[in-house]
Amino acid sequence: MKALRIQVERVVRPICASNPRKDQMREELLAHLTRLFEEELARTGDIESATAEAIRRFGDARALSRELQEAVPWLERLAFFKFPVYGPLRRRRGESPLRFSLRMNCWGVAAGLACYSLAGLVAVTIPGRRPHRADQVTRGQALVCLACVAGIACATLFGWGLLSEGVRHELECRAAATTVLDRRKAIWRIVGYAVAGSALLGSAAAGFMLMVDAFLPVSIITRSGFWWVTVGAVALGPPSVLLHGRDQRAAARRFENWESLDLDEHRVA
Repeated sequence: MKALRIQVERVVRPICASNPRKDQMREELLAHLTRLFEEELARTGDIESATAEAIRRFGDARALSRELQEAVPWLERLAFFKFPVYGPLRRRRGESPLRFSLRMNCWGVAAGLACYSLAGLVAVTIPGRRPHRADQVTRGQALVCLACVAGIACATLFGWGLLSEGVRHELECRAAATTVLDRRKAIWRIVGYAVAGSALLGSAAAGFMLMVDAFLPVSIITRSGFWWVTVGAVALGPPSVLLHGRDQRAAARRFENWESLDLDEHRVA
């Protein structure tokens, strides 16, 4: 029942913990609350009174949240601490997974541009305060290098998000497929997204190094180092896209089943 799920979400949502741990909490609490509801329903035969009594027996949501929060390791609490800006980053009701992914990428691009702007300010200020040397980066070189690196980073972030969303969509299509042919098509499309992710990260890594080598007066990237880093990025492309797509699928289901619930609804406890 929706009222039972809302009560469980009141307990779990405020907790600072990883999503897999919170999903496990939700399932265990829902199973416990459902048992209470079934006991009360068998006793009273009335759904509304059974729901209210089951939630009463379930306990206070805030007290349960504090109890479960104490069971989370302190390092995990710090890693998943909810900052005040977390609210605007949450997925909105009625927002598609693709739109949510693009909005999150925009937040990442904005944060990255802010960091690049600060780095650009430093790059413009410091060289002017000491005599120029042959091995020192000029203002123009620093700004052009930062602009190119920022462009590569933004394009990579958007491309990675779109590829991961494509993997998520194909995983859903594969799960809903009714024929072997449809499942195979979904698998081949997933493979295509993985290969594209490999090309994306490989080209991004190569672009970063080429920009640094082109605009810095001192060469710090060797030929062998360039190829090792590029091959490493190519190898990391498929697993990173596939894992992120799987995480996006889990996040979409989590939002549909839990995070989209209105906690002010069915407030009977």
